[in-house]
Amino acid sequence: RSANWEGFQSLVHGKVPEYHVEKRYIRKDGSVVWVRISDGLVRDANGKPIRSIATVEDITDRRQAEEASATLAAIVSSANDAIISSREGVIRTWNKGAERLLGWSAAEAIGQHVEMLIPAIRLDEMRDISARLNRGELVAPFDTVRQRKDGSLVDVSLAMSPVRLDGYIIGASAILRDIGERKLAQAALSASEERWRALLASIPGMVFTANADGENDFVNDYFYNYTGVSHDSDLRGKWVQSLHPDDRERAYTRWMHSIRTGEPYENELRFRRHDGVYRWFRSRGVAL
Repeated sequence: RSANWEGFQSLVHGKVPEYHVEKRYIRKDGSVVWVRISDGLVRDANGKPIRSIATVEDITDRRQAEEASATLAAIVSSANDAIISSREGVIRTWNKGAERLLGWSAAEAIGQHVEMLIPAIRLDEMRDISARLNRGELVAPFDTVRQRKDGSLVDVSLAMSPVRLDGYIIGASAILRDIGERKLAQAALSASEERWRALLASIPGMVFTANADGENDFVNDYFYNYTGVSHDSDLRGKWVQSLHPDDRERAYTRWMHSIRTGEPYENELRFRRHDGVYRWFRSRGVAL
């Protein structure tokens, strides 16, 4: 209120030709409305104010749009992911996440062509994406590689979408997420699985695993070599089909009991060798 009074006094004393202020009022129904008040003075021949003329404009929609835009800008600015927009391939916006991930500051990146982010081996990929964006298509997140300011490469998940204004495509937006740690974890997991499979392959006995439904999802090489079952055949129920017909029902019933209850599985069964001869085996299993 004091600012309003000071502004009006500046008008009265001729310091400004017009006075404008934006403020909120409470309507009769309790809702809040933003208005812009423009005030001017009519003066007599001696310059003395004799009348004030004011207009009041409802600017609620504009203020709400500005607040929504400011909120969105704050979200984009503070997002951990890199969020970039471009127009005709030239970078227009560059958030803090992009600075952290790619190394360029906003001042350095804005105005540059997006190709500075793309390794030479990925240029064809970007041309394909650009064609899709120009057709109005969304580009779902996919794994790719981008180039940092220092020349190093970073694994990212990239999603892109066209930016529209009045129905026309005027640019593109991109969200990049650092997936370096995920890639390292996947590599470590793959290496661990390879070591595990190599260990199981070296065991002089049949080893298999099953899912929660009791269906095989892995059998080791000893099983294939012993039974003569093809590596290309369906894993499901493979061990049961290799049993002596008189042992199958008993083995399957006990196996499914262990699956349902989580109790250890133990049985003595006859497996068919690759030459058709059946030999006795002791089978044990535990829930994981």
